[in-house]
Amino acid sequence: MIFQTELHFMKIYLFPVLFLAAFLLLSCRDETSIMADRLFERGEYERALEMYNQYLYLKPRHLKSIYNRGRCYEELGQYEQALQDFQTVLDAEPKHVNAIMSIGQYHYRKKNYEQAIYNFDQAIDVEQNNALAWYWRGRSRYFMGEAQKAIDDLNRALNLNSRIGEAYLYRGAARVFINQKTMACRDFRQAASMGVKGADEAVTKNCQ
Repeated sequence: MIFQTELHFMKIYLFPVLFLAAFLLLSCRDETSIMADRLFERGEYERALEMYNQYLYLKPRHLKSIYNRGRCYEELGQYEQALQDFQTVLDAEPKHVNAIMSIGQYHYRKKNYEQAIYNFDQAIDVEQNNALAWYWRGRSRYFMGEAQKAIDDLNRALNLNSRIGEAYLYRGAARVFINQKTMACRDFRQAASMGVKGADEAVTKNCQ
């Protein structure tokens, strides 16, 4: 009889308390993730990184937060840590196009252009109309000395999104490489009109 009374007490009083505690824990966890996202969007990468670490301590397999933490590391110049997070996301979700792109940009930054092109190929396989994948592959091909392939990729990128100012700059540079000076200058001037860094210098050097 005493046991039944205790059990009845647990049902009436303890279970609601446990339910409320679990609810509050989940709410706090979600608030931490939301706050981390907001800090990241505001460019407060160190604070965002702290919040993502807190959130991932509670929910270590949350891919969005792992990826965003990697982006924080990237913005803070901690590229190896960033790569680890991007690779973790890609291992869990092989078609995660943002992780593929970020890994490609890591290799581009390291001047490992062949590997970068391989990653951007993967991104294009996942999303044929991903303008940035075409842009970054074209930019990588430019540094590989593959001028015409770079132009083809940059053409595709600009057809998909004409607001990628840097694509005009690199297409112009590739056109200089194959002696298409008039078209190159048109690209440099377009890039300059969009405020792209280095475009004015390219006009001065190549188009006077």
